Amino acid sequence: QMTILFNVTDAVGQASNHGITRVERMLARHLLGSEDVRPVAVRDGRLFDADHADVLAALDGPEERSAPRVERFGIDPAPPSSRAHLARDVLEIARSRGDVPVPLPVGLGPLRADTGDVLVSVGLDWRHGLIDEAERLVYASGVEYVGFCYDTIPLDHPEWLFPPDP
Repeated sequence: QMTILFNVTDAVGQASNHGITRVERMLARHLLGSEDVRPVAVRDGRLFDADHADVLAALDGPEERSAPRVERFGIDPAPPSSRAHLARDVLEIARSRGDVPVPLPVGLGPLRADTGDVLVSVGLDWRHGLIDEAERLVYASGVEYVGFCYDTIPLDHPEWLFPPDP
């Protein structure tokens, strides 16, 4: 039987609450109710099984229970800058370069993947080494990879993001 390996790296991590991450969180919350969907996450450039209960708990944050935020990129001014925002941005840049490990609030275990399984990712695939790991998985295990890109603003216009992504 095919299992969907759903990438939750940004959904449970400390990623910003931009549209891509919010969509990943909503899809994860919905899909993880199915027996044939298992959460996975990237840590240090490698893919791991993520603890199902931990993922569901991490997805139930207070920001997810609030009203949706309308973002008007390039129209609304960026929020006021502060030392806390600057420190967070510098740390995020370091993490994206691999200089600082990205903490994940979920338990991780060895990846279980079989021929015919499908790795699905709808998040920020370019940030954690997922593409390289997906390629290794496809050729080594016969797993299929489906990456879904529906928002190219972070790539095309990073200056429009509040706070800016690295």
